[in-house]
Amino acid sequence: MRKIMRASLILTTLFITAACSDVRFSSKKDGGGGGGKDPTCSGSACGQATYSWYQGGFGSCSKPCGGGTQTQVVECRNQKDVVVADSSCTGPKPANSRSCNVEGCTSTYTWNIGAYGTCSKTCGTGARTRTVVCQNQNGQTVADSSCPSPKPTTTSPCNTEPCPPDVTYAWQVTPGICSKECGGGTATDVVVCKRNDGTTANDSLCNAATKPPTNRTCNTQNCPVVYSYLWEPQPWSVCSKTCGGGTQSRSLACRRNDGAYVSTTYCNAANKPEATRACNTQTCPTSRTVTQELFVTPALNSVDVILIIDDSSSMKEDQTKLATRMNGLIGDLDALKVDYRVCITSTDITYYKGSPIKWEGLNSVIMSNATPNKSKVFVDTINSLGTEWSSDERGIAALGLMVRDYRGTGCLRPEATLAAILISDEDERSVGGIRALSSQQYKPLEAIDLPDTMRASVSSVYNKPGFVKPFLWNSIIVKPGDNACENAQDAQSSPAFPGRTYAELSNKTGGYIGSICAADYTENLRLMKDRLINSMPGMKLECTPIGNPTVTFDRPITTTVTLTGDELKFSPVIPEGVKIRAVYKCP
Repeated sequence: MRKIMRASLILTTLFITAACSDVRFSSKKDGGGGGGKDPTCSGSACGQATYSWYQGGFGSCSKPCGGGTQTQVVECRNQKDVVVADSSCTGPKPANSRSCNVEGCTSTYTWNIGAYGTCSKTCGTGARTRTVVCQNQNGQTVADSSCPSPKPTTTSPCNTEPCPPDVTYAWQVTPGICSKECGGGTATDVVVCKRNDGTTANDSLCNAATKPPTNRTCNTQNCPVVYSYLWEPQPWSVCSKTCGGGTQSRSLACRRNDGAYVSTTYCNAANKPEATRACNTQTCPTSRTVTQELFVTPALNSVDVILIIDDSSSMKEDQTKLATRMNGLIGDLDALKVDYRVCITSTDITYYKGSPIKWEGLNSVIMSNATPNKSKVFVDTINSLGTEWSSDERGIAALGLMVRDYRGTGCLRPEATLAAILISDEDERSVGGIRALSSQQYKPLEAIDLPDTMRASVSSVYNKPGFVKPFLWNSIIVKPGDNACENAQDAQSSPAFPGRTYAELSNKTGGYIGSICAADYTENLRLMKDRLINSMPGMKLECTPIGNPTVTFDRPITTTVTLTGDELKFSPVIPEGVKIRAVYKCP
């Protein structure tokens, strides 16, 4: 009973009335004789201590009739419900026992009814309880069925008045305006103490330890960089004619003021330097007859095919289409008696760095005419390469690194035709250096990513007097302007972008541009084969002849001879060891 009464008393602030039970208090404020401040109280809330007689309430009568006794706890307590010496309280100490049920017993068994205890709540409707037991005349408890019905109630509602609303206080911050829009500024906020009903209160009512600072830094993000762009012309090409009026061309790069090469769309088209001009406009001399012979070496019917595969997350379906159709291209090269080598690498130069990857089951980086089970090797290798790896696709840079660092692998022979086949649903560095396509995917193009750098690299490594290495860059990409294909690739798993930079390199090398959205890559590869055969070294003449040359061989040969500028082309290619003789007229 004492524990219950104490817990209830803690809920009160100063006095507890005796309305809900027999618990009573009498109190005094210590004005001198009571001993001053309460030694058990601390903090600014403590003033002069208040002491009260605490009465725990009389319990059950010891007998239901015939005269019994009741007892209660009587203590002197302070306002924090701590028991102190009786001398601290004023007035007589209430009695702790009394007589009860003095009436004579009228029956053998009687209900012994105790006093109600303290209310369970100080407001908002609580409950109080009392003990009701059936006893005989000697005060012994027996079964309830021995006493007359009904049994008196043991609970009663109390303190039914509504509770007053709780009052709380919290800091409210009104943000100030930042002194700068970027680069780090300062702001002064307004911080006030508010009551939970919205009323502004004195700051002392809020917790000073949790008060937010009034001054803070803001807009700390870097201010955007302002770039400028200038055209950077490349050297002029060799004149297309030695006389009679030819043309020269040059490529134009766009360079940013921090030195990075970017898409030409950033430079001002109105200030674009000329890309072509007339040359060797002097009149050509009279014609002369030229007899020229060529012994066909292995280099003249050799081709090195370099596959550059995008191994990012959206490429699984497209890789499979390429792998299952490559046999068509390889079969055409077999039929034309072309000496070919095929190597494979990834657009991920962070991991592979342009190095050739071993073919599954071959323990070699080279696939050639003699390799068995090419179809299975292709499919197994593509599956092993997988997807979800590359996050920065750089197909042009990958081939540039192979030309620079991995020539010794045998994938690139000095005088063989170089045919690259790239497959990707994004551009070089994803967006081709165009930030407007995706600020998240954007990375600046470096020199090694540019088409003209790739062409210049092949030329500087392989070209020599009398020999220009044939080089074709073929692209299976999202063609620029093909919005339907771009949307279809976007739907696979990650964003796709038009291959503008790859298409530019294909156009500059005479390569083929195929759609990555094609249901079947057979047609893409067939057209690549046609351009590959046309690009392979034929017989280079001394000039662009007047009329058609007369061409003979030192043995029976079935082939179609085509004159393209100053070069004779043969389809199918001429087997090695054959001697070709051409007679023609030069200006």
